[in-house]
Amino acid sequence: MLLGGPFSLPSMDIWSPDSLSDLVGDRFSVPLELLIAVLVGSILRLYRLGEQSFWIDEVFMITMATDRTLWELVFEVPQFEPHPPLYNVFMWVWVSLTGTSEVAMRSTSVLFSIATIPVAYLLVQKLFDRSTAAVTIAFLTVSPLEIWYAQEARMYALLVFLTVLSVYALVQLTDGFSRSWAIGYVTVGVVLGYLHVYGLFILLAQALYLGVRLLTSPSDLDVTWRRAIELYGSIGVLTSPWTGLLLHRVIAPEQYPADAAAWLQSPEPSALVETFRLLSFGVTATTRPYNVLTQPSDLFLFAVAFCLAVLVGLSTMGEFAAETDQLSLVVLWLVVPIGVPFALSVAVRPMFELRYTIVAAPAFLILIARSIQLMESRHLRYALTAIILVGMLVPLPGYYTEPHKDQWDDAATYVEENAAPGDTILVVPGWTWTGPSDAFRYYFDREDVDTFPLYSFSPQAEYQNAISPGSDVYLVLSYTNEREDVIDRVANATETPASERHEFVNVVVVEYQRQSGNSSDLKTGG
Repeated sequence: MLLGGPFSLPSMDIWSPDSLSDLVGDRFSVPLELLIAVLVGSILRLYRLGEQSFWIDEVFMITMATDRTLWELVFEVPQFEPHPPLYNVFMWVWVSLTGTSEVAMRSTSVLFSIATIPVAYLLVQKLFDRSTAAVTIAFLTVSPLEIWYAQEARMYALLVFLTVLSVYALVQLTDGFSRSWAIGYVTVGVVLGYLHVYGLFILLAQALYLGVRLLTSPSDLDVTWRRAIELYGSIGVLTSPWTGLLLHRVIAPEQYPADAAAWLQSPEPSALVETFRLLSFGVTATTRPYNVLTQPSDLFLFAVAFCLAVLVGLSTMGEFAAETDQLSLVVLWLVVPIGVPFALSVAVRPMFELRYTIVAAPAFLILIARSIQLMESRHLRYALTAIILVGMLVPLPGYYTEPHKDQWDDAATYVEENAAPGDTILVVPGWTWTGPSDAFRYYFDREDVDTFPLYSFSPQAEYQNAISPGSDVYLVLSYTNEREDVIDRVANATETPASERHEFVNVVVVEYQRQSGNSSDLKTGG
């Protein structure tokens, strides 16, 4: 028995997935708990997949895949895009096969998120045991954070999948070095490097883990210093075109176009607390888009904090001698991709963003699951598992039924149904590739009106020149803190007060009715 007292490791006959298999016999070659998790995870990730309209990051993905050539995606876009080029290239190919509907664009994320479940199961089972693996994938299956990004046309679901796969490949290598696993690990590492900047931090965490083990217990490993240098040297050389460009962009930013990551700000210490909330529940208080989810209950947060406290407390008492290597790997997986970019953001350049820390989410859930399995009391284990699972399930009905992504579809439909031929539509701010004008145009399907992208800082003359004499005006506002100033500016340009205002999620449509008569009373609609 690894631990004594109330936190002793449970015997397999007290509570284990093996008991489930005993109920149905040995007819399943795949563990029953894994089959259930994959089935439930698939349903939760596919349900209402195309219900929400694209938000601007997803529209950016569409414009990259449809308006850019392959040459531009590989050689020109990386000059200003903060993310590596691989996912843009992948979606360029995908879109050519499936089109750009919400379901088509998001289906890749669904597939990668579902595939993460069995890989995570195999990893945790190898690191610890089957019971811990079962609890981990139960959390992973219903995690609001994982479901959210499984239904978004961005690279985050693939990033999580490759992260878990790379950790699994590293564990296989440390247990028994083989050429096939080495090639597999290097391949996954290179893909991670070209997929997202935070993929590099995952590789850093793994390199630190391997280096520490080679220093402290080299005889327990089947990986030598030479092999480790060959592994990470190969990854470094193969990813150097991107990492070299990234480094040069940091050193000499004046030689490149305006960086699309310029909106990132140096994080406050409170961002670390928000990260804890995000990884445990998928909710943060300050960042889009998670505020749609129901806030976690105090009981849920207490259960999560209690599990972490148990893990920390027992580790300080030296109770993890038999699991030091496994836990150190998971802890580094959790800490490095959060702590290193946070420190770099404060000291060098802002690069910390809450949603990027999703790469650490599986490690967080593994630690919670392992802490629960260390408790001898069956009732305590059941209670903690149930509290956390229920806490994760509570916000999902609201997630599926309430609008939470930018409502460009509804805003565009409203303007499309109400604008008369010759009317003027102003989209502010009128970003290209990454912004509202592209998002609005994706859903707007009329050519008999004039649409102009403008900015809150555009001169008043540009507003006046954009508006056709005597036409009604529809102002579409999003992603600006100067909404009231822009509304007043258009009122001055039209010499007409705003007559109606319709609020959508992250989008506002304001009407100026010049032909049907002026109105000084602003009507508000949903």
